[in-house]
Amino acid sequence: MSKLRLRYSCLGLVLPIVFLSAPLLPSIGVCAGVGLDNAANPNYPPAGQSLPLNTWVDSGHVSGSAFGGWYFEGNGSWAIGTSNQASLGSGSSGIDTGGKSLVVRGFNSATTNGYAKASRYIEQGGLSAGQYFSVDIAVNYRNGFKGLDVFTRDDPANTETQIFNFNIGGDDYVVSQAATANGSIGNSYSADTVFNIRFDQTTSSGGTWTITRSGGVADVDTGTFTGNVRKIALYVGNTDSGDENNLVFNNLKVGPYQVLDFSINMQAKIAKGVFTPASGHTLEVKGAFNGWGSGNPLSDPDGDGIYTASFLVAGASGSAFPYRSYANTATNGISWEDRWQVWNATGGTNGGSHNRSLVLGADGGTQSISIYFGDDDGVGPVITRTGSATVNLSVNDPYSDDGATSVDLLDGNCEVTTTVSPSGTLATITQSPGTYTITYNSMDAAGNSGAPATRTVVVASAANDGYDAFISGKTTNSQTLAEYAFGATEVGVLATGNRPQVAATGGNLVLSYNVRVTNPALVVVPQLSTDLSGFATSGAITVSTNGQITSNGILLEQRTASVPVDSVPRKFLRLQVQRGQ
Repeated sequence: MSKLRLRYSCLGLVLPIVFLSAPLLPSIGVCAGVGLDNAANPNYPPAGQSLPLNTWVDSGHVSGSAFGGWYFEGNGSWAIGTSNQASLGSGSSGIDTGGKSLVVRGFNSATTNGYAKASRYIEQGGLSAGQYFSVDIAVNYRNGFKGLDVFTRDDPANTETQIFNFNIGGDDYVVSQAATANGSIGNSYSADTVFNIRFDQTTSSGGTWTITRSGGVADVDTGTFTGNVRKIALYVGNTDSGDENNLVFNNLKVGPYQVLDFSINMQAKIAKGVFTPASGHTLEVKGAFNGWGSGNPLSDPDGDGIYTASFLVAGASGSAFPYRSYANTATNGISWEDRWQVWNATGGTNGGSHNRSLVLGADGGTQSISIYFGDDDGVGPVITRTGSATVNLSVNDPYSDDGATSVDLLDGNCEVTTTVSPSGTLATITQSPGTYTITYNSMDAAGNSGAPATRTVVVASAANDGYDAFISGKTTNSQTLAEYAFGATEVGVLATGNRPQVAATGGNLVLSYNVRVTNPALVVVPQLSTDLSGFATSGAITVSTNGQITSNGILLEQRTASVPVDSVPRKFLRLQVQRGQ
């Protein structure tokens, strides 16, 4: 996963990080970045290698704009790691990262006044209200002096003022300039001592400090400070030789912050040709965490269409901030991720307020965010018909459609549209006899269509549709019914070619006949008998439909009824015309 370093500012500005060749850096009137620096930082040299004294060094700079470079001074030395970590006791091993810690040495064999100090600024402009700084310090032997100074900055006067000192020397662990009750932190000696020192900037002009001691002695003390935490200095001097006398520290943090691991699936957009990596299209994320400034790029090193990035954002646990993805499609420029096509179609503004929102978890933790760009997974919604697959009605019957549901994995419920074929609408579907197919369609906000669902509606003629006029003044009998079923005109004339024809062919007795399509209320049923009595439907009869013709403007369906001809018994076929309901 590609690693990005986010430059963050409370004022929505993205500012470069500058290292100067003097102990004082110009203050920038914005809040600090966020992040963690420790001995695992690959920018640091190998364990045991000292860094230059009396100069600003930026090789320890990580985590965006959380920290500036280091400034080392004195006649001792500064290094990463130790030659023999075991000699430091279990106290310092508790703050190791991969067997390494940050170390300041205060011994100089040429003088009794050996000392070293490592200073660093918190960028940009120090802590702002709601932020904190913390560091872990291990102490094994207390000879000499060692500790931590914290400074604020008076920019108009271009001066620094010490606002906190934690000194470890002799038999005392002392916070200077503090009330007596908080002056000493668990004075009992232990070679396993680790202190976590934290400064919470509660307002722009001050806050609280908390020192938590662990190892052989457990204790917690708190107090207040006045000013803005801007610079820290870790110092040690007048110690004996040996690693156990060094000041060992690690894990410098500015928070609150989260590490966000983004994973954005572009496979559907690539498949649709909307996003084309081969054409140089790129992807980035921006949001409240960077003041909606320049986007943070994501990459796809393995070419699977899933773009990833990891970077730090500021924010306390439980806080929410909006963000969005941008696709740089070259010809179209940077385009907003659009997840609400329906919203835009009903009056919204493209690229407006519909951002994603993230709620931060535990401070300093890592969160994984996996999304589809534009909520487009390339899969349409599942469309399900509600109610019966087939509905039988008569002309002009009332009809209330049961509809269908559509549910998409990403969008949830989706709108369903309805069409009627071969013609008509749901409101007019029973106005004309026939067989109609209702089709239910739906798509998600990304334009992916689901598999349609259908319903069949059979609309029969009314029981006397046209028939009453035909039989007016006539005696109703089976011949009248037959003529009508076989294609009678309104005056009762049955064309000769439309009458049933019987033939013996291919070893079968075949009855050919035509049925008027537009009146399904009249049902024509072939029947079989062997003695001209007891005619009945039989499984031996094969009924086939051979097409349609039009006679005198009337649509007729051509059918045959066929049974095998045996020597014994004799076979008789007839057509029974039944009146439907």
